[in-house]
Amino acid sequence: EEASGSLTTTDFEAAITALNESITAWHGLSGEFETISKQIKNVQTKSARDALYNKAAEQAEILYKKESSLLMALKKIDKSQE
Repeated sequence: EEASGSLTTTDFEAAITALNESITAWHGLSGEFETISKQIKNVQTKSARDALYNKAAEQAEILYKKESSLLMALKKIDKSQE
């Protein structure tokens, strides 16, 4: 279905999917930070701390990719309104 110009409901569905994936990624990152906050006091070595931080960095990378996809989906919708 056409919503406006060349914009389709599929474009909106893609944006909603990207939004949901971003929200999930934010939850993943916040979960890693929660884990770090609970464990950091018991972590004695730099390598063990680095391992905790690396897991958070991996989640941050996932979040970055999901947010980038969301931005692209929203830009597509925005451009179709011009």
